[in-house]
Amino acid sequence: MTLYYFRIQNTSGGEVADLSTDLANHDAAWIDLANVCGDLVRDATRSLRPNAHWQLELLDVAKKPLFRIRVVAESFGSDWRDNVTPALIVMFWRWQRLESGR
Repeated sequence: MTLYYFRIQNTSGGEVADLSTDLANHDAAWIDLANVCGDLVRDATRSLRPNAHWQLELLDVAKKPLFRIRVVAESFGSDWRDNVTPALIVMFWRWQRLESGR
């Protein structure tokens, strides 16, 4: 088993967490990173603002990054609503319906 670290960062550059785990190899580390990210990204995106990012990294024992998953929110105009595509509106509508149980 090899020691790996998770590091969560937000736009301000502040570390939200620095946690360790023992995993068999890099492949297992990637799978664990993807699973942890899936669990955390929903909450992270709720507080994400335009032109901001959130990221989860997997670090080796020397705390050097091996993998990184980033969520980036970009704004392309003075009013971000001008840049919302119909597909995004439909996706948001479907998500709201799932959340409300309809």
